Amino acid sequence: MTSRRTLLDRPVSVVVGEDAPTLTAALRDAPPNTSIRVPAGTYNVSNVTVSKPVTIRGAGQNRTHLVGDRTGTVMTMTAPRTAVANLSLSGVGPARSGNNVTAGAVTVDKTSWNYNMRKVHGYGDAAVVFDTAGESFVSRVRINTTSNGIIARDSPNVTISNLTLYGTKRWDEGFLGVAAIGSSVVVQDSAFYGGKVGVFALDVDDLVVRDSRMEGMMLGVFNLYGRNLLISNNRVEDTGYGIYVEMRSSETAVVGNSVRRSGNGVIVAGTENYVSGNVLTQNRAGLLVEGHYSLYRRNVLAYNRIGLRSLTLLPTNTVTDNDVVRNGKPVTTSAYDIVHVWRGNYWSSAPGVRRTPSGSLVRSFRPTGSVDRAVGRVPYANTVAHSPTVTVLRQLQQFVPGLRKGGVVDPAPAADPIRDDVVKRVQETYNRTGKSEDDDSWDYRS
Repeated sequence: MTSRRTLLDRPVSVVVGEDAPTLTAALRDAPPNTSIRVPAGTYNVSNVTVSKPVTIRGAGQNRTHLVGDRTGTVMTMTAPRTAVANLSLSGVGPARSGNNVTAGAVTVDKTSWNYNMRKVHGYGDAAVVFDTAGESFVSRVRINTTSNGIIARDSPNVTISNLTLYGTKRWDEGFLGVAAIGSSVVVQDSAFYGGKVGVFALDVDDLVVRDSRMEGMMLGVFNLYGRNLLISNNRVEDTGYGIYVEMRSSETAVVGNSVRRSGNGVIVAGTENYVSGNVLTQNRAGLLVEGHYSLYRRNVLAYNRIGLRSLTLLPTNTVTDNDVVRNGKPVTTSAYDIVHVWRGNYWSSAPGVRRTPSGSLVRSFRPTGSVDRAVGRVPYANTVAHSPTVTVLRQLQQFVPGLRKGGVVDPAPAADPIRDDVVKRVQETYNRTGKSEDDDSWDYRS
């Protein structure tokens, strides 16, 4: 990251309007490893290609405006260590995907497993395309687009910082905010509004998406075939899926994110992932436990219609130390008759006050069981939960496994919230389950 910031310190060699009449002329005249300064104003450009390591720097997002002719990509970078900073970009062409791209343009063989996906997601029109242009940098740029914002194709170590991107109000009329195609990319301190996907990654190692905001698209962050990802401290609102890491991914950390008012908050499939410290509120489903050999801990799931959904066939994941508070249903499972043992979570609807010395309730909690799932919603359910009949039946099930039903059981539910300060703040903020309305127009509509 530090090496990319040095790209903003290159000496100015050409000033557009003073030393060269157009940006294209400035690119022709500027020596490598220098800066082209673009003063305040509006500049009409057409399919600009940057084939040498230079920095294009404007006077500010609201002062320097580069406007494409709406026939294709505005700027294509084909050299490593290029940079764009302090300006706005618009006038992107209408091609959202690369469906009409010829086979020769795609950098993997047509018989490859990811040929079609690379073609569709990596070759549409965009404000900026990095094509084999690694070690490059985007800083303090605003983009308005009805197709794509930034595409990085086979360009390792691209950093995108302080990007503000406005897509389409209807998700199906736009496409990708940032697309990392075979490129390790850092996206940070940025904001995405509308379109189909905020940050999309395909076949990527070491993607980082942090400290950013996504609102009003179908998917906030969407990863396909990725490894070693970090998705942290992002705020995602009004999406169809907040954060979706699909099943062929591995070794991903999803930590410290806030997802609210969305269809599904966080879905992390694949293997050996870590999902921790996220706060998921007022979604249709907060956290979807999928994949295998992953750890889900210290997440707060509150005021969702469904707190957690277990979608796995085999109970290989560890789900512990989570706060499940005031959801319509604490948890649901797939149709498979599997017992999932999730130990040490706080369930606000768990009946009982007797504690063990370690701080858990004496009575185990079965949030998918016919009795426990009704506690807090159905009158007298708490009384039934403590009845002698239910108590004897639960004891008998411990000795006769054939009497057990599938679902989730917490044998040692926490008596108090794990993240008490966060739970108190959430309870002070929300007063009902399900999606609430906000005062802006960036909403996902299915």
